[in-house]
Amino acid sequence: MIENIEIRKYFPEKDVPTIKGLLSKYKGNEESRVQKAILELAKGSIDGIKYQVECALKDYRDILYWSEHPDEAEEGFKRQIGGMTVNERLFHLNLFEYFDTAVTEKNEAKLRELLKKCLLSNEDIDAIVKSEFNT
Repeated sequence: MIENIEIRKYFPEKDVPTIKGLLSKYKGNEESRVQKAILELAKGSIDGIKYQVECALKDYRDILYWSEHPDEAEEGFKRQIGGMTVNERLFHLNLFEYFDTAVTEKNEAKLRELLKKCLLSNEDIDAIVKSEFNT
C-alpha cells in the first residue's frame, strides 16, 4: 500500500484516509507503482482518483502508460475520441455518473472539469453548462 507521504504530495492530510481507501480497491499487478500513477493522474481530484482506480481495475497497464508516456497517450486519446459526440465521450471515459452527479448537485466547476476531460472546447463547455443549468 502506498505511504501517506505520497498521498500528501497531492492531497491535504484530512483526505489521506479517503484516498487510501479508494486506492486500496486496486490490488493487482505492480500495486504500488499503479497507485502512485493514479495519484499523479488524478491531479488532486478525489473524483479523479475514483476514475483512475476504475480504469486500473479494467487494465492497470493503461494507468502506467498514461502516467509514464503522457504526450503519446494524449495524442492517441485525441485521435481516439476526436469524432465522438459528447455522450459517446462521456460513455467511453466512464464519466456519465460523474456528469449526472455534477448536474444534480448544480456544481458548475465539477461539470466544467469533467467536460474538459472529454477534450471539448471552451465554447462547447459553455454551451453545455448553459443548457444544463439554464443560465
